[in-house]
Amino acid sequence: MDFNAQQQAVITEMVDGDGNLLVQSYAGTGKTTVTTTGARGMPGQVLLCAFGVQTRDDLKAKMEGTDTLVRTTHQLGFRVAAQRLGSKVMGDDPEAKGWKIAEEVCADPQNRKHTRWVYKAASFAKNAGLRGANIRPMLLPIIEDSGAPFDTDFQPKDMEELVWRCLKRAKEQKEYLDYDDMVWLPYVYNLVPKNKYAAVLVDELQDLNTPQAWLVEQLCAPKKYGGRLIGVGDEYQWLYGFRGAGGAMQRFRELGAKELSMPVSFRCARAIVQYARQYVPMFEAAPGAPEGEVVHVPVPAGRKGQPADRAFAAAKMVDPRVGDAILSRTNAPLLPTAVRLLHKGMPVAIAGRDLGDALKGLIERSRAQSPIDLRNWITRYKNKLEVVFKSETARATKRDQADALDAVAEISRDMFTLQQDIDRLFQKPKGQHVLLSTVHRAKGLEWDRVWLVEPSFVDPSGEEMGSANMCIRYVACTRAKTVLFLVGDMTSTEDDEKARAGGTRIATDLDELSGCERLDRQIDEQRERIADSRAGRRR
Repeated sequence: MDFNAQQQAVITEMVDGDGNLLVQSYAGTGKTTVTTTGARGMPGQVLLCAFGVQTRDDLKAKMEGTDTLVRTTHQLGFRVAAQRLGSKVMGDDPEAKGWKIAEEVCADPQNRKHTRWVYKAASFAKNAGLRGANIRPMLLPIIEDSGAPFDTDFQPKDMEELVWRCLKRAKEQKEYLDYDDMVWLPYVYNLVPKNKYAAVLVDELQDLNTPQAWLVEQLCAPKKYGGRLIGVGDEYQWLYGFRGAGGAMQRFRELGAKELSMPVSFRCARAIVQYARQYVPMFEAAPGAPEGEVVHVPVPAGRKGQPADRAFAAAKMVDPRVGDAILSRTNAPLLPTAVRLLHKGMPVAIAGRDLGDALKGLIERSRAQSPIDLRNWITRYKNKLEVVFKSETARATKRDQADALDAVAEISRDMFTLQQDIDRLFQKPKGQHVLLSTVHRAKGLEWDRVWLVEPSFVDPSGEEMGSANMCIRYVACTRAKTVLFLVGDMTSTEDDEKARAGGTRIATDLDELSGCERLDRQIDEQRERIADSRAGRRR
C-alpha cells in the first residue's frame, strides 16, 4: 500500500523512534492500517491495547504472524488482579459480582426496585476512577447522571449511601471480579504489573478512562530501559466523558510524547470534508476523493418554534432509502421518524437496547390505559424532573427519553400498537435497513449517505452546546462517505446564500422529501382528543 507523507512519518517514527509518541488521527485517515504497519516493524515485544472486543479481534487478524500481543485493557487488568490478588470472575458472568453486591445492598423492599440503577451508578463511579476514603462527595454528580428514575420518594441523595456501600464491598471482596473491577481494582490497590513491555501501543487513546490510562502507563517498561508509549487517537472525537474518558491524550503530552498528525481523510468526499473543516480546520480530503454532496433540507417556516419542536419537524423531512443512517444528538426526534418509516414498510432499527428498556420502564410506571393517558402522565413526570435532579445533564437525559416516548404516543392509536412498535424498533432486522442512532452510538461507523437532524444540536435556549457539541457535530458529519443531508430549518434567502457559498445544495422538492401529510393529520387529531380529555377533566 502507498502511504502519504504524514502516514509514512508516523510509521517511520514508530519503527525508528526512541521516545513516546502521540498520533492525532482524524476521521477516516487510515489509522488502523498505519498502526498495524508500524507495529509490524517495531523491535522488541509490542503490546497493542484495543478499546473493545470487536476492535481487538480485528487488530488480531491484521497482526497475525507477528509477535505483537493484542489485548483489551480489561484483559490486561484481569491478568494483573489474578496474579496479585488471586481474583477470578464469579461463575461465567463477568457482571455477576456487581449484581450480587447491588442486590445485597438493595435487599430492603423499598430499595429492591432500584437495584439496577445502583449497579449502574457504581459502574459509572468505577469508570470515573473514584478511589480512596473520601469519595462520597464525588458520588452525587455521578449518581445524578446515571439515568436512574428518581422521584420525590427516592432522590439522588438516597442512592448515595447505597452506591458507596457497593463500592466499599467491591473493593473488599477482591477474590472476585466483575467487568469494571478488572481495571478498577488494580488501580484502587495500585497493583503495578509484573510484566512490562518494550512498547505499549494504544488505539482510540481519547476514549480511555482514568483507570485504563493508569494501567497502560504501568505496563510500559521504564523510559531508561527504552520503554515507549505510543497513543493513536482523535481528541475531536472525544465523546465518552460520561464514563470518565478525556485525560489520556493530555497525560501523553505530560510524558513528553512527540506529536504527529494524520489529517487526510480517505473516507469522506470533498464536500463533506469542507463542511467538517468548520469544526476541525486541519481536516483534509484525499487527492482524487470524489466531490460528494452536502444537501440542506429546509423545514418550512410554518413548522419553526423551539429547538425541540424544530428537531421533530426536521425529522419529518427525512426520506431515506435502505442503507442510509439518520443521526441525531438526542433520541427524541428519532422515535416518531422510525415509527413513520416502519409503518411505510421500510426495514428500520434504532441503536440502543437500553433506550428501549427505558421507554418500556416509563410505560410501566405510568400505568396508562391509552396514549392520551400516557402523554398526560409524561407531562407530570417532566415537571418533577426539576425537583428531583440537580444535574442538568441528568435532567436532559430523562427529558429526552420522556420526549421520545411522548412523540411516539402522539401518533399511536392505542397502547398495544405503541408497545408493539417499540419492540420492533429495537430488534435489528435481517439484511439492509435504515439505522436511526444518536451520534454517540454511531461513532466508528460509516455510511454512504447520512441524514443529520440539525436542530437536535441546539439546546432549548437556542444556543449551540459548547465545545463538546463541536466534537459531536464533527463525529456526526464524518460518518458520511458520499452524501450528507443536513435536515434543518434554514428558510431565509440569506441563509440559503450562506449554505450555497459553503458548497451546500438546498433541496427544493419538499413534497417529495417530506411524505408526512398523513402523519400530520394523525397528530392534529390526537391533539384534539388530548385537548378534549383535559377539558373534560377540568369540568
